Amino acid sequence: AGQKIIAHLRRDVAARVLATPIDALERHKPHRLLAILNGDIATVSAFTFNFSGYAVSFATVMASLLYLLFLSPVAFMIVVASFTTGTLLTLWRRRTWRQDYREVRATEDTLQKQYRTITEGARELQLNHDRRIDVHKTLLTGAADRIADLKIVAMRRFWIFDSVSEAIFFLTVAVLLATRNWTGLSAAAVSGAVLVLLYVRGPLEQTLQAIPAMTSAEVSMQRVAELTNALPSTSAADEVPVAPPFDRTITLKDVSYTFQAVDHAGQATSGFTLGPLTLTVRRGEILFIVGENGSGKTTLVKLLLGVYTPSAGAVYHDGHVVTADNVRNYRQLF
Repeated sequence: AGQKIIAHLRRDVAARVLATPIDALERHKPHRLLAILNGDIATVSAFTFNFSGYAVSFATVMASLLYLLFLSPVAFMIVVASFTTGTLLTLWRRRTWRQDYREVRATEDTLQKQYRTITEGARELQLNHDRRIDVHKTLLTGAADRIADLKIVAMRRFWIFDSVSEAIFFLTVAVLLATRNWTGLSAAAVSGAVLVLLYVRGPLEQTLQAIPAMTSAEVSMQRVAELTNALPSTSAADEVPVAPPFDRTITLKDVSYTFQAVDHAGQATSGFTLGPLTLTVRRGEILFIVGENGSGKTTLVKLLLGVYTPSAGAVYHDGHVVTADNVRNYRQLF
């Protein structure tokens, strides 16, 4: 069931990405999308794969406690107090693990970005030695080292808490043995309680290990949910777009387009603006668009193709304005 849910989630996210307007998709940054599609969904998938084991371990712990209650209510109370202390420590550890994991995931987005830089921008980096050194030695290495440092701290905390939990476990055994005369436990009850504790130790550890795994899955699901909420929903009833006939011209009339940027405070601001411009492309005409880097050539082409919606002005196809209702058909011309 878990794997079917994951497969549905992957299909849904992919469909939403395909349905998202190009300019909105570009604002999400490809490296973040890939980190969610590959990393976060895989984390949730791993948790669903191990969930049955966690459930069996939890059931074993509960059944063992019920048997211990039947064997000796006093021993049951001592063991429950011990288990409660260990569980509270694990829940406290979960809070710090959640914070560490959130920062790890944010840094992994940066690392994913640098991976794309060294693969997709390999040509440019080989042409510029200083930039190549900066990407490798500063950006990529810095992100990798930061992730390692965060995980080292998290692992150190994990092993400290794990050692404390082990100490509490064996301290409980010692308490059962040392307080036998005071509690009035019989030899059979004490030996039975100790055997139950030793038997349940493995399932108890696996049950507690589900807590950090659940935290990781929770953080990943939140990231997936944030992405799906930001992307448009899809409908299976969408009609298949059909390219209209093209007889005469495609015209841009007083068209301008403004990129949305984000400042250091995270506030949306206006970025580069192309236009306003007016242009007519006639059927059969060969047209060259030239200009310096960053002058807006690609933006102009995306406006012509209908993958960008003009901030002002309009695109006309054979004299008919291209609107949100017919733009999907219009795009099929290209």
